[in-house]
Amino acid sequence: MTIHLMRLLLVLLVFGPTSQVHAETAGFLDLLGKVVRVGGKLADDVPDGSISRGLRRSAAPDALSGLPDGAAIRAALKRTDPGLLRQIEQLQPAEAEIALRLFAGSEVLLKASPDVLARARAVEKGGSDLLLASERYGDRVTTPAFRLLAAEDMGQLPAGSLQRFSETVAARGDTVLKRWNETILPNWKKIAAAGLLADIIFNDGEWISATGEFTTSALKKLIEVGIDITVDTVAAIPEQIVKSVWSKLWGENGIWVLLTLFIIGLPASIGISRIVIRWITTLKSLWKPRVKSKDTTIDETKIVKRNPLGGSSMGAGRK
Repeated sequence: MTIHLMRLLLVLLVFGPTSQVHAETAGFLDLLGKVVRVGGKLADDVPDGSISRGLRRSAAPDALSGLPDGAAIRAALKRTDPGLLRQIEQLQPAEAEIALRLFAGSEVLLKASPDVLARARAVEKGGSDLLLASERYGDRVTTPAFRLLAAEDMGQLPAGSLQRFSETVAARGDTVLKRWNETILPNWKKIAAAGLLADIIFNDGEWISATGEFTTSALKKLIEVGIDITVDTVAAIPEQIVKSVWSKLWGENGIWVLLTLFIIGLPASIGISRIVIRWITTLKSLWKPRVKSKDTTIDETKIVKRNPLGGSSMGAGRK
């Protein structure tokens, strides 16, 4: 009876007192737990509390955009456990969608790892955030997730690393997965040796911008540890630099930055101006129009003819 009451309270905390979940039987969390265990072929000892973690975000109206493969998921669940599917069909549409997504996410985990203990620990640490993200993004989530799980279990990462990664992926999706799969995973050893992994996980906003690109400070750190940056990441560097310069110009000490730039740039501007003026003057002298020459045609009527006897005559002379 006590466990029954605790689960009822947990449902109310997750979904609120106005939820239309079948809370009168306090069986919703039991149902979700069974869905995950059936889909991922897990033992019965996976705690329902870990599965419920993150469900409040998933139950929000703006988080549900329709299940694209709903028919396929239902068909898979029907083949696995027809009775469980009938129970899900009795839920309200939003809750039924969550249950189906969790089932699909647990199936993705099953395909990603043959180790039942690893899958159980992944669900325990990542909760519904990991399951729902796995359903949406597949191995783009599970590949880094199981690597983080192994590192956390071996003490190479602090406790809660997989949980934080799962929460970040559930909230940011593609904006972080692109960098994890294209840069972080291929350079795992270098990043881990430099002690940067935990910082990337717990301070993701300082590493990956809202547009999904590495920040300027992140690029500097990655280059320092000898990581080759992809072309599209390098293309984002000028924009990052412009934003950084702009913030410096209009920041707290912006007036001094502007004054310094003015003092440095003034002599250069004067020198360039003189060169330009001299160049223009030279071009004008080269292109100066020539003066038209005078007409040199001989007018025969004005020629003075000299007389052989010493005189002179104009025109035809006298007879």
